[in-house]
Amino acid sequence: MPPLKHKAILSPMCLAHSLADSILYCAMDSFVRDKFLKKANDFIKELMLDGQLVRATDPFFAKKSSKLFMQKSADLKHEIQAWIPYEKKSIAVGSINLHLNTFGERFAMNVENCVASSACFGIGYERLTYSLFAQNGPLLNTWDGSVLDVLGL
Repeated sequence: MPPLKHKAILSPMCLAHSLADSILYCAMDSFVRDKFLKKANDFIKELMLDGQLVRATDPFFAKKSSKLFMQKSADLKHEIQAWIPYEKKSIAVGSINLHLNTFGERFAMNVENCVASSACFGIGYERLTYSLFAQNGPLLNTWDGSVLDVLGL
């Protein structure tokens, strides 16, 4: 048997561990949905990211599960997809998960006498950093000043 060949992997999609940050928000259902989808679109615009917000599903749900059906039919998951020019593909750099009133019921959270809905907005730092450098190049002094301002650089 020939020896195994090792191939270097230079991609944040293959990390065993990664850093992410999430915002959790609770309010009336329509407000939560509208606020988070708008926030995601604003995020893309502020970073001048060549990307878009797309409907998504979680890969860990079985293909015929009721959870996957619910996620698709109720439009509960969206991803921020960023274009990676030299790979000629997009990667997910963030996601929004709408929980409806699951946690509101479980933890007795109410808003205006109604069960609260919740959502979380998460960003993967390595993937976002990777996409920004892939789109803007390795030299920060060549990036648009407004992007650097948003990033606090």
